[in-house]
Amino acid sequence: MSEDASKELLDQEVVGMEKLVAIVKIENAGCRARIMAEDGEHFAGTMDFGPDRLNLEIVSGKVVSVYRG
Repeated sequence: MSEDASKELLDQEVVGMEKLVAIVKIENAGCRARIMAEDGEHFAGTMDFGPDRLNLEIVSGKVVSVYRG
């Protein structure tokens, strides 16, 4: 499996997971997690692009969306 495919798989896998379980999975994969929104509250983030940083949106304790950056 290519590195890009592996990254995409991780991105897809964490959607639907409990927040803390997803963060541990992301960190175990050598990436960083950043919560950008939780239960409708949005948080500030930097504009730099980090290909190994997953930005998460959390609703009711679960990851509902993820994007890299």
